[in-house]
Amino acid sequence: MKLLTKTIKKRFRKIGCQDGLPDEEVIVVAKYFHACGHWTWYATEFNAETNMFFGLVAGDFLEWGYFSLDEFEELRRKGIFIERDLYFQEATIEELKTEINESYSFGTLK
Repeated sequence: MKLLTKTIKKRFRKIGCQDGLPDEEVIVVAKYFHACGHWTWYATEFNAETNMFFGLVAGDFLEWGYFSLDEFEELRRKGIFIERDLYFQEATIEELKTEINESYSFGTLK
C-alpha cells in the first residue's frame, strides 16, 4: 500500500497552505496510524520538495507539527508499520474533534 498516492498529492497541492484558518475550515486530507500503537497523524498539508507533512499528531499528547513521509517509509522497511487509513474520508478538524477527543484520553481539542 502506498502511503502517498498521486491523487492525494494532487489534493494537497490544490488545498495548499491552511495556516491560520479556523478548525471548521482546516481540511484533513489523509490519516496515518501506527498499526501496533496509539499514534495517529492527521495530515492537513504536504510539501513535495521536503516530503514533509503538517497536521495534528495524536501520540502521547495532541499537538500540531511536522512529520516526514521519508521517516514513515523507513519505519515500514524496518517492520514498524505506519499505515494510511484507506477508509478515511476527508473532513475538517472541527468534524473530527469528537473522534479525536473520544479516542485520546490524554488531551482534548477545543
